[in-house]
Amino acid sequence: MVKYNFEVPDFYTKLYSLFELPVLRSAYRARFFRYSADFLASTHLPEYLVAAFVKKLSRMCLHAPA
Repeated sequence: MVKYNFEVPDFYTKLYSLFELPVLRSAYRARFFRYSADFLASTHLPEYLVAAFVKKLSRMCLHAPA
């Protein structure tokens, strides 16, 4: 997706739904956030989409364990 700039239907909607509190406690959280950062680093994404992910992640961090 990032390298060839092709689009998958509803990909970002499904990725957004994965951003929940249990992902912060899971064993694969480092890999999840690394891949999420790769997908959100595309220059072809609208700013409002990236801002929505930042907002969701910041709200999750308020309730995350230390």
